[in-house]
Amino acid sequence: MTTETIDRGARPGQQRSGTLDRVDAAVIAVVGALTLVIGGVRATRNSFWVDEAATGVFMRSSFRGMLSLLWNKHGMGPYYACLWFWTRLGHSDWWIRGFSVLGGALAVVALYYLARLFCTRAVAVIAAGLLLCHPQFLVNLTNARDYSWLMFVAVLGVVCVMKQVESPTVARAIWCGVVNGTLLALNPLTAPLLAMEWLWGMRESSGRAARRRMFGSAVLSVLLFLPFVHGLFTEEGLDWIPRLTTTTFWSNTLDFMGGAWWASVLAAGNLALVVLFVARRLPRSASSRSVLLVAGWVVTPLALAVVSTAKPLFISRYMLHALPLLVLGAAAGFGALTVAARSAQPSLRRVASVTLAAAVTAAVLSFPYTRFGTYGNIQDLRGAARVLEVDQQPGDRYLFSPGWSYWLVGYYWPAPDGSVVTTIDGLAPGTRVWIIDLDRAGRDAAEDGVVVSRHPLANAEVVELRVG
Repeated sequence: MTTETIDRGARPGQQRSGTLDRVDAAVIAVVGALTLVIGGVRATRNSFWVDEAATGVFMRSSFRGMLSLLWNKHGMGPYYACLWFWTRLGHSDWWIRGFSVLGGALAVVALYYLARLFCTRAVAVIAAGLLLCHPQFLVNLTNARDYSWLMFVAVLGVVCVMKQVESPTVARAIWCGVVNGTLLALNPLTAPLLAMEWLWGMRESSGRAARRRMFGSAVLSVLLFLPFVHGLFTEEGLDWIPRLTTTTFWSNTLDFMGGAWWASVLAAGNLALVVLFVARRLPRSASSRSVLLVAGWVVTPLALAVVSTAKPLFISRYMLHALPLLVLGAAAGFGALTVAARSAQPSLRRVASVTLAAAVTAAVLSFPYTRFGTYGNIQDLRGAARVLEVDQQPGDRYLFSPGWSYWLVGYYWPAPDGSVVTTIDGLAPGTRVWIIDLDRAGRDAAEDGVVVSRHPLANAEVVELRVG
């Protein structure tokens, strides 16, 4: 017996890959529903952090304001556009985050389907389960940004390319171009992954007509991205990302992979896939697609590192579009290794199965569930707003640190007109001033007044003082 179990030639009695039956439909329903439940429960656990509050503020703009936002933002355009219509039905934290939860559920389902294109059901279940348990996936499942949708569209793009190679048609080429154009508009940093997919598709396509359609889909993707190019040259705000060093490269890459334990398990699975490929123990179609998976997630941090030599952009969440490929590569590698071990010596079947189960369990248990909060619980904006709302009085003044954060705290509590100040110098003695300190730099201002009270929050602080 060979490693046909990860290709279309599964063992007798097993569902062939590439086809879906009622069992697959049931699995899809279960993993999708489970993702929705987990995300729905966690969606209101914490307040928005700064980036999420920015999303919430953007969604309160008019239609014309949304068009201006799309023109001037360098990424997330399709996400903002769809979320704007989504928020016409509601604007609570839970509802806004629910849009990300929906994207996460679709990402898990799409990964299962992608795995079934060339793997057995067991490998597909492991891949979907690993993604659902992965810390980066869980953290961003309820993050009111585009990361969960980015993972879904990235997986869908790989599916489209593979289907176009398998059965090239004009309709599929157009759909492939639309999906990958959307991915490029969501995050221009996906360009290296898309370029690799297109090159793989051109190489695997049979005949000049098929290659022409694949090239046409790539051109369509670029054309759909053109309306968002303007934001690449106009938007600022990424200067907070540190410069790329050897330390930041490895720390952010490990963070992208889920930490040391997850990185070791996922890397081992992908390494097994590569070794079996080199040893020619994989069927041809599985070999080709396995190379695409491994190369897809490997090229992502390397390409981002090259880009970061010109402008610092190397941060773990900018690589999340490759996370499903990393997870599926590991699942396929473990599955192929298990089959290869059984083929070499049937008595190794139990050992291989136990090893696989232990590796998956170690990865899942290595990340404490208590850390599954909003993106790092960076700032408690809702808590700061509650303190100010409860005790505000006419004549109060508000100093925000950093200064631009007032409009983000204002998502929960808008400051009265004319009450926001940039310094306490010149205020009348006895004036009550509230310092909303999100970056801990506002402590210096508190030294110039008499502190009345302090309200420490999650990575934030509200200080009440009297001038002079």
